[in-house]
Amino acid sequence: MIDPIMLHIVHDKRAEQELARVKDQLSVILEAAGEGIYGLDAEGRATFINQAGAAMFGYRQEELLGRNLHELLHYAHPDGRPYAHEDCPIEAVLRDGRAHRGDDQLFWRKDGAPLPVSFTSSPIQEDGRVTGAVVVLSDVTDRRRAQEAVRASEERFRRAADSAGAVVYDIDLAHPEQAIVHGMDRLAGLTREEIRFELEWWKSRIHPDDLPGYLAQLNRQMEQGGVMKASFRLKHASGSWMWVQSSREVLLDRHGKAARVVGAIVDISHRLAADEALRESEERLRLALSAGQMGTWDVDLATERTRWDAHEYALLGLREGETTPSRDAFYACVHPDDRALIQQAVERAVAEAGDMDYEFRVVHPDGQLRWLAARGQVMKDERGRPLRIVGVNYDVTQRKRIEERLRSFTLELEWRVAERTRELVQSHDRLRALATELNLTEQRERKRLATDLHDYLAQLLALVRMKLGQLKRVPAHGQPELLAETEQVVNEALTYTRTLVTQLSPPVLHEFGLPVALQWLAEQMVRQELSVEVRQSVPDRLELPEDQAVLLFQSVRELLVNVRKHARTHRAVVTIDERQGELVIGVQDEGVGGAAPQPTRDGPTAASSKFGLFSIRERMLAIGGRFDFESVPGRGTTATLALLLGSAECRAPRAEQDRSTFSSALGPRSSALHGSLERIRVLLVDDHAMVREGLRGLLTEHADVEVVGEAWDGEEAVAFADRLRPDVIIMDVNMPRMDGLEATRRIKAAFRSIAVVGLSVNSSPQVEDAMRASGADAFLSKGAAGEQIYRTIVETAKRSVERESAER
Repeated sequence: MIDPIMLHIVHDKRAEQELARVKDQLSVILEAAGEGIYGLDAEGRATFINQAGAAMFGYRQEELLGRNLHELLHYAHPDGRPYAHEDCPIEAVLRDGRAHRGDDQLFWRKDGAPLPVSFTSSPIQEDGRVTGAVVVLSDVTDRRRAQEAVRASEERFRRAADSAGAVVYDIDLAHPEQAIVHGMDRLAGLTREEIRFELEWWKSRIHPDDLPGYLAQLNRQMEQGGVMKASFRLKHASGSWMWVQSSREVLLDRHGKAARVVGAIVDISHRLAADEALRESEERLRLALSAGQMGTWDVDLATERTRWDAHEYALLGLREGETTPSRDAFYACVHPDDRALIQQAVERAVAEAGDMDYEFRVVHPDGQLRWLAARGQVMKDERGRPLRIVGVNYDVTQRKRIEERLRSFTLELEWRVAERTRELVQSHDRLRALATELNLTEQRERKRLATDLHDYLAQLLALVRMKLGQLKRVPAHGQPELLAETEQVVNEALTYTRTLVTQLSPPVLHEFGLPVALQWLAEQMVRQELSVEVRQSVPDRLELPEDQAVLLFQSVRELLVNVRKHARTHRAVVTIDERQGELVIGVQDEGVGGAAPQPTRDGPTAASSKFGLFSIRERMLAIGGRFDFESVPGRGTTATLALLLGSAECRAPRAEQDRSTFSSALGPRSSALHGSLERIRVLLVDDHAMVREGLRGLLTEHADVEVVGEAWDGEEAVAFADRLRPDVIIMDVNMPRMDGLEATRRIKAAFRSIAVVGLSVNSSPQVEDAMRASGADAFLSKGAAGEQIYRTIVETAKRSVERESAER
């Protein structure tokens, strides 16, 4: 029989052995674990810690057992602030008896280095009481570094996307909800929450016309993997469509199935618009080069490779495809005398200037000689080294021919000017002699008038006086016969007086009054190259005493002559107004002006005799009027004649001006086009007096042509056309102020019956076309023969008559 005590001892021994075995197994497990594991008692002191845990903090196990690990290893926050026991989530298990977890705690190693850890703290309970805890720690330093690397990578990813203005994405097809997408809000106005990683949603964002091609490419890529690019229209959140380019890569797993998609989407709307603008610009350039018949060329300086376009081949007289573009092929087409010029220009452009601009001759295979102009530029790299020469050539043969003709014309003109100069010198000498002769003639005329007045008029008056004396002595029955004889003598005296007055004063002044006479005078001044505009606010039939009218007429004539001689202008204005009972006549010009003349102690000088300014002033004072003269250097001159009007008979009622009255005084004014062509009325318009003089000389040889006026610019031509109504106008093209083109347009718009013949030194088709477009009936060169000019005048006048008859 076994002793019970022995059995109990054996049983206890076996229990101790089992407990030792379990402890050994637990110790092996704790030491084998990679995490740090330690136990705490109710006071937070370490009851055990494995080797991994001790090594994690740089301690030996025996250094940690029995010590408060919070105070030794967990005593401060990352910023150095003390970490209180009551705030420690690990020791919270000792207070509340619940397990705690976390991955944001920082422990401190023995050497003071921080150690980020994740933890799990579990309670140990006996009889419902918390007697301790087991804490498991994991070093998360590597994980933190990996997370930081991921965050840094994502930040670089985001910044790269922002700088590129693109959408970047990384989609794990097994977990699309975890996809990384950045920039879609900026590109398409879609937030991260609005994006659906579903094919149907994505298909709804692609333009229907682009969807089939996009899906076909996507399906191939999902099967084959690799990188592909696609351009399509993407729908913006606003509903508009935008062109984008997608560049994506599909990564396959080890089974060959699509596992991941990474890529970028870029807005290419602006680039496509720029490409379209570039295409349009290139097309416009091509059309411009084609319209200008310009050939382009390009030479690579390193390889000597040369390119010509089709126009360049044509300019060189070659056929495209038969000749290979090269420097030698080009120089073979250049005229031998011009090759050195081109070579020097190219060398200078490459070495210095960078630009080329020259003209040269080429000889076509058929022997034709053409002039070409070249414009080129040397293209250089960033270091200033020449790389290429590009440029254009275009044909300037026609311009060269025109320049040659102009040189010929210039030489001829210089010869003619020299000839005319000699003629003018001779004419000046003749005029000097004529002036002397005129002075003598004036004296002789004065003497003749004095002799006639003495020998004829005075004798007649003396005879009348004798007859009157005889009447006193003759009986009454003999007086009638003596009275008849006396009356006859008086009539002879009156006839002589009328004849003399007519010679001294124009009839228009007496017959139609001063306003009409001044209008007539204005037209006469055209022959002296002075355009006079008459502005009147008084009626044409203004009655004035004859002496006043004659004096005013002669004064205005002298003033206009002074303008023509001294003012250096071709325009003047005569105004006729009634102001506060005075007749006020003004003569104005915008010439050089000058100081007003002052009377000398000896009276009028020789230059101002014969109705000079001082004489005008004295005569105006004599008839109760006044004369004002104002002249400012550079601003012209204004002369004013003022005369107090007499009785009411001197002021006829204001009536509408009737130009037919003036016309009857000057002769028929209506155009010959309304009747026959027995005499063609011609107006000459040219800013050169010599040309007008030459034309007048040519036309005066023909009895059926009458030159009715001359104008020196377009403005005068329009005014004279209205005033003179000629049948034909000979119109110069280039004139100051208003040229012949504008003058022709205005005249033809107002007077369709007036024929216009254009005249110009430049006989190019462009000038003729422009003149005819303005309404000219014909066009002639100034070098045309006189008979041709006459024949053209007759023919255009005849056509105008026929056209007007047909319109009636």
